[in-house]
Amino acid sequence: MGTGSSADTQAKAEENAQILRAWRVLINERQHSSSYSISDELKDNLEKDIEKEMKIRAEHFNRSPVVQHNTLHIWFTLARLLALSRGESELTFSTWQAVKDLEMERHVRLASLPPVSSTQA
Repeated sequence: MGTGSSADTQAKAEENAQILRAWRVLINERQHSSSYSISDELKDNLEKDIEKEMKIRAEHFNRSPVVQHNTLHIWFTLARLLALSRGESELTFSTWQAVKDLEMERHVRLASLPPVSSTQA
């Protein structure tokens, strides 16, 4: 390999290091962000939306219910993190919808995996 390869590798390593530093700064800033809220109006809308989601997802995935006891906690945690990563101090319905879309994509991918037998587990 010539010196071009080594220079390319070095440049890529520096680029990756810069990206990693940027992520660390973002995570650090968001971890210490205490200003986050959900408006009363959005809380009411979320309550209705969650009821609708429970019905839709149970019909879409004919196996065990997708909305389980810890699902709402996970959704709200993801919504908070996504909102803060977008620079939002208050949850919006579009951010909430984005979290649900991501979760739906995840469940579709999980459903497409072959079942794990008890001997494989």
